[in-house]
Parts: sequence; C-alpha cells; structure tokens
Amino acid sequence: MKLVLYRDRQGNPLGTTPGLQHNGIRIRTRGQPDADMFEHIAEHYGWSIIYSSNINECDLVVFNLDRNHIYSNLNPVLFVKKERWQTIRELGIPVVFWHTGECHSSDAEWYRFACNHTGINIWYVDSNYRTTGGHHLFFDSSDTVGIAEYHTNDIDFSSIENAYDYKFSTITSRSEFHKNVIVSHLREKYPDSVYTKYTRPNLAEIQEDIYELFPDFIIKDITPDNEHLSRGHIIKEMNKSCIVITMNTYFTNFDPTYDPLYITEKYSCELNMDKPVIPVGHWGTVEYLKAQGYSFPDWIDYSFDNCRNDNDRLKMIIAEIDRLAVIDNLAELSEQFAKTKSNSLNFQKNNMKKQFTECVNTILSNTINK
Repeated sequence: MKLVLYRDRQGNPLGTTPGLQHNGIRIRTRGQPDADMFEHIAEHYGWSIIYSSNINECDLVVFNLDRNHIYSNLNPVLFVKKERWQTIRELGIPVVFWHTGECHSSDAEWYRFACNHTGINIWYVDSNYRTTGGHHLFFDSSDTVGIAEYHTNDIDFSSIENAYDYKFSTITSRSEFHKNVIVSHLREKYPDSVYTKYTRPNLAEIQEDIYELFPDFIIKDITPDNEHLSRGHIIKEMNKSCIVITMNTYFTNFDPTYDPLYITEKYSCELNMDKPVIPVGHWGTVEYLKAQGYSFPDWIDYSFDNCRNDNDRLKMIIAEIDRLAVIDNLAELSEQFAKTKSNSLNFQKNNMKKQFTECVNTILSNTINK
C-alpha cells in the first residue's frame, strides 16, 4: 500500500512558513516523527509513504495538527497560497486534518473557517467517538502510542505480581479541575496507601465559570512530585496498586452543544495493565469501553458513568473511591481480576490496523468538494 504526500523541496509539509514558529502543524524534529503523526501511524501499519513536491502527484494532503492551533488565530490553511488551494480543488485531492491527540466538534469555528477559506470539505480525524459523521471520522491511536511502555522488558513484573503497597494509583501531568479534585482527595485521605504522579499544580489557567459547574468543590494547592521520575519507575509503582484511577480524558465541557467522548491512547495503556480501573471521564466512557470488549469488575460500582451532571458525577466517583478504600480484601479482589488478563488479551484482538485502513480508504474514495 502506497501513499504519496506533499512535501516541498526543503521537506516541509503544506502550510509551514520558513522562519515562523507555527504550532498548528506537527513536523518531524531532528528526524524523529511525532508518535501520533499520520505518517508514523501509516508506516506502523505497513503503508509506504512517499513524498513529492509536485502536488499533482499527491494522493492526500495531510495537516498533522498540534492542539495549539485551536487556541490561536494561526489556522494552518492560511499559510497555503490561494492558487495552491485552487489546484487541490481542481484535482480533487482530499485534505485531512489529522488530530487524534485532541478532539473537537466538526462544527467548531476554526474547522468551519478552514472549509470556507479553502472551498473544500476537509476531512477531520480525531479520537472523539460521539461526534463522528460526514467528514468527521474517528480513529483510536492506542496501538501505536505508548502501549509498549506498559510492558517494557526493563521492568520485572514478576517481582511485584503479589505486591499491593497502594490501594489506589493515578498519574496525570495536566491541571484540569477534576484531576486536581481527585488527587487532592487521595493525598489528604489516603496518604499512606496511594501513589500519585502530579506534575503541574498551577491551575490559574482554569476558566472562572468552572466553579459554577462544580459548586461542591474547590481547587487545592498540590505539591507536585519529582518531575524527573522515569516512566519505568512510574509504571512499576502503578502496578503495585489495587486500583488504577485513570484521568487522561475530558471530564466536562463548557459548550452544551458539544458532547465529547475523548478516547485517548493513555486509557488503553492503563487498561492494558490488567488492573481494575476507575475511569474519571465524561459520562458514557465506561459504556463505550465495555462495548469495545474491555472488562470491569462487578465489585466496583460504575453507576457514575450514567450521570450527566459533572458535579454529581465527580461526587459519585469520590464516594465510590471511599467505599472501596475500606474493603478488607481489596488486594485479593484486584489480584483475581488481574490474573484473567482479559483486558490485555482484548487489546491484542482489537484490529486497529483495519480501523486505520478503513478510515484512509473512506477519505480516498469519498472526496466531496464544494
């Protein structure tokens, strides 16, 4: 399978401007591809990527987006000459915003602006399961991003198989409100039986109206952990816990018309550890993961997954954490669940190569310009 993508004579993708620091497009740095780039994922699944500076030869125009572009006025389509857009339209070359590391509604202003500016119905691929449809496609990049780290040969898992030093563990490096609430609660109430990795305590960037959504909670000042801990060290400590509380997802949204289900690769990494997991995310996250074949122990109450009120759902999650904390045989229950290896086995059965191929074929065979 071969795909011809555009690069200029200097090796730059479409939309880059020499001398301008443009965070809207991921580019190869020092020869190392971003693990979530379209090209990296395609090559991982056996596609042959060829670059051409002749747009007439290209099968696809791909913008590997970085999350920063949605918070600025640097829409990547503005860095392409209008004459080039005319050529792309005339040739019917599909244009793709590849953005699996972040998800937004296809009705977002920046996306609509790009389509209107170019006169092309641009394909948008991300990890937002609920808003797919039309030119908005879903792809889960878990198979290519980070999974190997959780089963690296550098860690002797056999030596910690029966060691449960912690009741709970969680790791996060971003400072969203719900993460601060969970980590604060764990550290205050279970200081001797919890492992947390929290690296960004500055929450000044949080929007003020978050307090209206969470009237029962306040922000706590959390001392960060040593930010230089190795990934191997963190994973080994997490494997010594009974329950992994995973928070690598959106929890709430300010726009009531946008209903995200953000499936990040970090979720699959932590599920792949075969530990009981409490997902602290948007409502319906557990339901979605169950539909993908992942298992959740029946001794954990996941009814919070059905609660659409963010404040109430967060209270329900904390209440369930407190209930589990006093179970006498928590380590035994956790070990019994881990021995089934149901989630790691399920992940191995998931055919994300097929999902990726179907996504690419849909784009190549259904180009609809305005």
